[in-house]
Amino acid sequence: MKKNKFLLLLVISLLAIGGGFIDGYTYLIRDGSFATMQTGNLIFLTLHLLSNDISSIKRFLFPIISFVIGTIFIVIIRNYMKKKIGALLCWRNKMTIDDIQQKLKQESLDAKINSLEEKKAEIVAL
Repeated sequence: MKKNKFLLLLVISLLAIGGGFIDGYTYLIRDGSFATMQTGNLIFLTLHLLSNDISSIKRFLFPIISFVIGTIFIVIIRNYMKKKIGALLCWRNKMTIDDIQQKLKQESLDAKINSLEEKKAEIVAL
């Protein structure tokens, strides 16, 4: 359990470091826009809109629109995969439940057979 928590913390930390690096890089090198921080892009877009700096709006609008398109694309893929794989997962779960039921029946039968063999041995011993 502690190993899983450590690995989860490690993965979260690496993702945060990676996202921070990418945002820092794009902010410094790519005209002051963020790659993964849409809140910052929206703030800068609003500031430039309020200051009537229309020429620099496109550098903040492009990452926001790309983010929205990517999010819509992921939702479509997730729903498609859920429909395709969902039936497979239900089928697999049903098979697993059937396997468990058969195993329990087999164990019950084995217990009954062992009980009958013990009674047979008692009768033979008499």
